[in-house]
Amino acid sequence: IGWSQEDGQAAVHPQVERMTRLMDLPHPLACLAVSRITMHLNWLFVVAQDWTVLHLLPRLDDAADRDMQDAALAGLLRQHHLPEFALFIRLKPLLTSRLDDPRLPAEQQDGIAQLILHGWLEREAAERWVSSEELRDVLIHSGEGIRIRALRSLADWSERSKETADDVPEFLTAVWPRQLAVRTPAASAALADLALRSGENMPQVSQAVVPFLETTAEHVEALPRFRRADDEILARFPREHLDILFAILPEDPALWPWGMDVLMERFASLPELKSDPRLSELRRRVARS
Repeated sequence: IGWSQEDGQAAVHPQVERMTRLMDLPHPLACLAVSRITMHLNWLFVVAQDWTVLHLLPRLDDAADRDMQDAALAGLLRQHHLPEFALFIRLKPLLTSRLDDPRLPAEQQDGIAQLILHGWLEREAAERWVSSEELRDVLIHSGEGIRIRALRSLADWSERSKETADDVPEFLTAVWPRQLAVRTPAASAALADLALRSGENMPQVSQAVVPFLETTAEHVEALPRFRRADDEILARFPREHLDILFAILPEDPALWPWGMDVLMERFASLPELKSDPRLSELRRRVARS
């Protein structure tokens, strides 16, 4: 397109006429042009807002021209930063409506869901950009892959940001779906991992997570945090770790993640857990296997 985002307003305005002409090319070429231009949508909304609202955003809104809308959306989702508040609110109805489209490619579904999750974490005048009800509706009507990715993303971000970490308990109590169909082994493992990675907030997060965990008769996917038998967080919150283990581990120890026997011995060495009947039950299962 011929500019860099560092060039600012002085560079973009001479290009506006050129971008308009590109979008008036024959349809396949116009779609290609729009997909490239919307890769810079956040920046264009700042430096050429009137032109963006008049000429570019309608390409995203035009549900009658599916190819053009798909091209515009593909470019939008390749941006690396969240749109500013005014643009995000303008785009939110489109994003949520496209998630209901069964023909939407999985990669775009995931990209939109990640944007909406980011929006829930952002606030404007103490109000979330995406309400808890809106995000819960997205998670309910999305596939399990999107729900698991949301949990894993939240765990990753909470380890890097205290503000995000402090939002995790509210996510679990106000957002995470209650439907039985959502309570799968994969979801239980991802929820458990979220709690195990919650650091200082582990007491609140584990309390919120445990009611959603389901004991399964299937093999439990590896939970790396459980293997760290000398973890300082484990020493500080042993009861919370045991709460999660007892809720999720199958009856058959052969289905447990590797290293659980070592962790049982670590638990048994902690004064807070020595007389806990749940630990005795888990150790009984190991001895019986």
